[in-house]
Amino acid sequence: MDCLEDALREHGKPEVFNSDQGSQFTSEVYTDVLKHGGIAISMDGQGRAYDNIFVERLWRSVKHEDVYLNGYLLARTTAVARWVVANVLNKYGLPIISRRSSGTLRR
Repeated sequence: MDCLEDALREHGKPEVFNSDQGSQFTSEVYTDVLKHGGIAISMDGQGRAYDNIFVERLWRSVKHEDVYLNGYLLARTTAVARWVVANVLNKYGLPIISRRSSGTLRR
């Protein structure tokens, strides 16, 4: 629970917390932390793993087509990570969406 509580403290409390139905996410201790924080809980139904296919393949492409080939693992900075992801998204013609300091999305 320390990890969840640290994340909520460091990054703020979301309106909705989405997870799968793994036992670690359905335990009373875990859900109580979210409930006491006034956070709505959303759990993916059985078989929803297929929803992640695009994201899983995107990260596979990022790793195999760029990170491993160029050795970015040595430069563990957020700026480098953002640059790598932006380049891969651009390569596939996907829009780059980021957050403004206000929290709103921009292209």
